[in-house]
Amino acid sequence: MILNFQYLEDVAKGRSDFLVKLLLKLKDNASKLPKEINNCIENKNYIHASELAHKLKSSVNFLGIEELNQALIFIESTKDMPVNSVEENELIEKAALILELCNQVCSLVAEKIKNLQNDS
Repeated sequence: MILNFQYLEDVAKGRSDFLVKLLLKLKDNASKLPKEINNCIENKNYIHASELAHKLKSSVNFLGIEELNQALIFIESTKDMPVNSVEENELIEKAALILELCNQVCSLVAEKIKNLQNDS
């Protein structure tokens, strides 16, 4: 997996300390929110899962991981579905994919942070 950090680098405008803060927030969201999404789906709280997916999508959509974005969009769309029409197995699969991809994102972001800190 390759992450596109260009957007965050543009926002940071060359300030590596600010870029590290942005990356730490991203890493925090990518490590916590997928677990919360999984818990919501297990408890059939699809509306809250949708809200969390929206929040996570806002954090990671600029990294260029289309598979992750599509899984988040799917879970986000469940808020508009009646509970009995939700394809629970597909939700569980998408939540597992989100968790797996976000674990990879966290590792790559941690590596980027380490490199930035070593360069300063």
